Amino acid sequence: MIQLKPHRESFYAISRKAPRLKAIVVCEGQTDTEIIKEVAKKLGYKLGNHVAITDCEGIDNIPIVVSSLAKLSRSLSTLAIVIDLDDKEASERIESLINSLRSHSIEITDPKLLNQKVFASNVARGEQSFNIVVTLMGLEEIPVEKHSIEDHVIKLMALKGSINLTSIQGIKSSKQLIDNYQKIAPLINKACEENIRSAFQPIVSLLKLIQEQTALK
Repeated sequence: MIQLKPHRESFYAISRKAPRLKAIVVCEGQTDTEIIKEVAKKLGYKLGNHVAITDCEGIDNIPIVVSSLAKLSRSLSTLAIVIDLDDKEASERIESLINSLRSHSIEITDPKLLNQKVFASNVARGEQSFNIVVTLMGLEEIPVEKHSIEDHVIKLMALKGSINLTSIQGIKSSKQLIDNYQKIAPLINKACEENIRSAFQPIVSLLKLIQEQTALK
């Protein structure tokens, strides 16, 4: 899986990489991309150079990045979007994202639930089309006000027995407990596969889906 950085790389550099990509994973921030890459590495997903991942430096930039990458990549079959639930219900979060994409002239179909927190849509592109897969991160079982990808790290810690969930009751976000990626990578690397699959179930489902869909092309 290669790393794209649309906000830092030149248009020329991006345009050289994008046309050969079969799948692109678009995340809100850098922590999200690093967690996904670590989970993929830990579980042995070898997605190769035809799959890329990038962060958008904020959810508001997702429609612009999605639109740009979709135009550049001629062989794209799957474009995945990974976002946090925050303080919203899954249906609210999905509806808001779909409306935002449509406001940027992205012709996306209504999403269908594939499995827990993973939704699929389709985007027309001339005579061709590609899949959009939206994965929502955050766990209602973690007693915080706003739910994020860091909730899954907290669950991993709880499965290991290194944190008690009752001790974090009332905290605004799991981000307050894990303030940088350097603290997360060792947790993932040292965890057993069973706990990784349990704690990061939406990411595991997404990686499996990308592997299956890109293998078909």
